[in-house]
Amino acid sequence: MRDAGKGFDDFLIDTTGDSASQNHKPPPWQILVVDDCSDVIAVTNAVLRDCTFEGRSISILTAGSGIEARRVLADHPDIAVALIDVVMETDDAGLQLINTIRNEMQLRAMRIILRTGQPGHAPEREVIFRYDINDYRLKTELTAHSLFTAVVAALRGFAEITARIQAEQEALLAARSKSQFLAAISHELRTPLNAIIGFSEIVAHESRASGATEKSLEYIDAIQDNGNILLSVINNLIDMASIDSGHYQLKEQIIVIKDLLSRAISTLTDKPNLTGVTLTYKPNENIPMILADSAALSQVLENLISNAIKFSPQGGAIEVSAQIDDDGRLAIAVADHGIGIPANRVQSLFQPFTQVDAEHNRQFEGVGLGLAIVKGLIALHGGTIGVASVEGEGTTMTFYLPTERFLPASNSTSRFNN
Repeated sequence: MRDAGKGFDDFLIDTTGDSASQNHKPPPWQILVVDDCSDVIAVTNAVLRDCTFEGRSISILTAGSGIEARRVLADHPDIAVALIDVVMETDDAGLQLINTIRNEMQLRAMRIILRTGQPGHAPEREVIFRYDINDYRLKTELTAHSLFTAVVAALRGFAEITARIQAEQEALLAARSKSQFLAAISHELRTPLNAIIGFSEIVAHESRASGATEKSLEYIDAIQDNGNILLSVINNLIDMASIDSGHYQLKEQIIVIKDLLSRAISTLTDKPNLTGVTLTYKPNENIPMILADSAALSQVLENLISNAIKFSPQGGAIEVSAQIDDDGRLAIAVADHGIGIPANRVQSLFQPFTQVDAEHNRQFEGVGLGLAIVKGLIALHGGTIGVASVEGEGTTMTFYLPTERFLPASNSTSRFNN
């Protein structure tokens, strides 16, 4: 990087040093000079050819027209900077080339410096607004020093953008690899686990019929209970991996919201961990039918209600409601009066493996995938989820489905009966 006290000549390549270090130099920056004036190309080449930036030399590629430049770009898609003239084989050849670079070739990282000796053909204000360029220079103002500084600034921008793109690609690859690993290992675990649960059920039935001891039955029940808990965790891992990888497919059907909520509440009403907690739902008759994945929304509701139960005190109350909000969306809420969520934890609540009670010896069990799955399933429906919580007072989780999911009352059933 350039120090304030350095002069232009300080950036010239140091040709001294042993041959071993010379053989391990990083590849040069590639710069494309597009101009129909051979003198301009010669001067640009003379200024830049012996310069270096961040330990890398500069390699100059040239083209005398927009057509020739397209061929060079096709052979060298990793060009960092292009210095492009406007008027060449046509009055707007350079501008057309810019459109090709950005729109057809999709070379977004490349930095483009537009140079013109005829500003009347490409007024600066108009060009800056209409074309995706990074710098605009008149040839008359480009001294050797200003040309060099413009190119260094462009190279710095290119380096930052390519580093960011690479980081994003690596993160995407890591996420995809994680999802594939979770899916593979989860499937491998689920098959033998289903066998364990199935055989334990048979053993439990036969043991009770043969009058086994209470202690033996207790052990068998523990195998079943823990097997089902582990199976639930594995199923969550598979769902999370499917959502992350984009492989989760919605199976849409007509849904009556009152029936959906009633089923979810009935499923959880007889759960042992509901002891002492009141679960209520007041039906809203004005909710239209929707087109959605019934199993996915049932999973969303069961996760939200189970969470509310888990964090509610003995004798607590949970309310489930559905209404049309001020924006016309379907809003389904699950409200509890439990421990609440610390304000600094709300933003990360829907990240995988996040726990409300994140201490090592936390009171409430779970691997922290439920809410991440909830968010993913709602997003697949085009919806969102919000949280309102006061620590020590309770939490309301509300998810919203867009009006596009609503079905007109007149044809809600007929469109699927043909």
